[in-house]
Amino acid sequence: PIITADNSSLREVAGDAALYVDPTSPASIADGIESVISSSHLRRSLTAKGLKRAQLFSPERMIQKTLDAYEEVTR
Repeated sequence: PIITADNSSLREVAGDAALYVDPTSPASIADGIESVISSSHLRRSLTAKGLKRAQLFSPERMIQKTLDAYEEVTR
């Protein structure tokens, strides 16, 4: 499971596969950690969502997206 800042571009990357916390608040960070540690349901859910989300960022997909962008620019 991923715990990350709620004020960064990581929301775009992690989507719904992360637990977001206020990075300026030690209490928020601690609450996020405690939530993940104490809830097996949350851990399983974030893990499953993370594995699914990771498939969006495969090297093959990145290469194809890059080629598509080059082709579009050269038309």
